[in-house]
Amino acid sequence: MRRLLLAVSAVLLSNVVCAHTAPFTYLDLRVERERVEVTLVAHVYDLAHELRLEMPTQLLDEAILDDRRADLVALLGARLTFGQPAAAVSWTTIKSLADRQSIALTGHVPKPAGSLPVHAQIFPYDPAHQTFVNVYEEGSLTLQTILDASKTSFVYFSGSTPLGILAVLRRFAADAVRHVFTGAEHWLVLVGLLLVGGGRRLVARILLALIAADFLTTALIVFGFAHPSSRLIDPALALSIVYVGADNLMVRGGHDMRPLIALAFGTLHGLWFGGTLAMMDLPKQALAWSLLSTDLGSIIAHSAAIAVIAGILVIVRQRGDQVSAWITGVGSTAVIVGGAYMFIQRVFFPGRWIWPN
Repeated sequence: MRRLLLAVSAVLLSNVVCAHTAPFTYLDLRVERERVEVTLVAHVYDLAHELRLEMPTQLLDEAILDDRRADLVALLGARLTFGQPAAAVSWTTIKSLADRQSIALTGHVPKPAGSLPVHAQIFPYDPAHQTFVNVYEEGSLTLQTILDASKTSFVYFSGSTPLGILAVLRRFAADAVRHVFTGAEHWLVLVGLLLVGGGRRLVARILLALIAADFLTTALIVFGFAHPSSRLIDPALALSIVYVGADNLMVRGGHDMRPLIALAFGTLHGLWFGGTLAMMDLPKQALAWSLLSTDLGSIIAHSAAIAVIAGILVIVRQRGDQVSAWITGVGSTAVIVGGAYMFIQRVFFPGRWIWPN
């Protein structure tokens, strides 16, 4: 009889321990006209751990759950927030889901204009915990993402309202301008492409080739038509910069290859940038606007950078052919060295050295 009791106790204890084999929380957001409806489903094991309850199943008792309501609201106050500045959820109902060994909380937050920053780090004690997020707008599922210890927040862009579209345009156009101006690889390739000189028509062709290739390949990645490996794209991007400088030093008349080189660089950069954009949890209706605004920002930034570089080179060339040739040689060598540095770093020391891009 004693052995039987021990065996039954072991089974019951193992059921309690194993009841939480999957550390998941589920967050549903329904974006409405005036507010965002929030539904959070959390396992009683996690909630009991944070509330210091010995028996997680206690929370399935409606009386105990109602008694601990204030504690649950306080617990989630800073761990699930929306907007900027951060606002906590106004919880309206809390009920037990006995069949799922979970607690469901429903509430709402005011709907901000344009974009909705979401921060969720609900159970930081467990590094393996994940929060599965579903966002619905106008009755349709528009976004799914997962938050965990390495990713605790995201920004939802509506894309279906004028304010949402404006938020997308401002965010991604500004990001594209910042990316070009702070990206050393952009300055290296533009300097390399302009060192040899050329008229306005040639410069326009170079800019058009670079922007068009960048836009098209970014679109292919974002809409899921291609999935290149960043381990191949990053080194290839660096090698294209090396080739720009080498082509300047080897040029001996003949057909000008710079528009084609710009096309190649734009293609590789679009493959790289598309992967970055695809990881930003953009809803489907915001993808087209994000691409257009990114392209607009890229055109503005590249045009401004070209104007600065070309203006400096015009001043330098006025000092004579000898100075102009010297600048071309030194500048092209610097472009080669910069591209080679990036290639070595990305192949042999990824993530160890920092090179802006």
